[in-house]
Amino acid sequence: MEIRLLGPIEAVSESGVAQLGARKQRALLARLALDPNRTLPLERLVDDLWGDDPPATAAKIVQVHISQLRKVLPAGLIETRPPGYAIVLEPDAIDLFRFERLRDEGRTALNAGDAETAAGRFRQALAL
Repeated sequence: MEIRLLGPIEAVSESGVAQLGARKQRALLARLALDPNRTLPLERLVDDLWGDDPPATAAKIVQVHISQLRKVLPAGLIETRPPGYAIVLEPDAIDLFRFERLRDEGRTALNAGDAETAAGRFRQALAL
């Protein structure tokens, strides 16, 4: 499974692109992916999705979006962990973190005088 945050928010597996729902559902997936393997409390997710003016049913809406995401994503990808939820993924499965790793590798290579490796890493990062 790959989560793409750079550009349109997508979840891609060997079987193709998952059919994600509405904007808030995509935003919830993105929010979970920004902190992979870390439990995000329900209250934090509500605050991140709606800010200072959440609807009275915001917690229930998050639960519904989680349920819908679980239907289109591989089993076990999103875990319920009191007091909230976590996405279980290696950071390299998220394009943003791969970009940052490749960028850092490029900078390191450039600082070491290896322009060819640096250029390759920067090209890979930009391709994301």
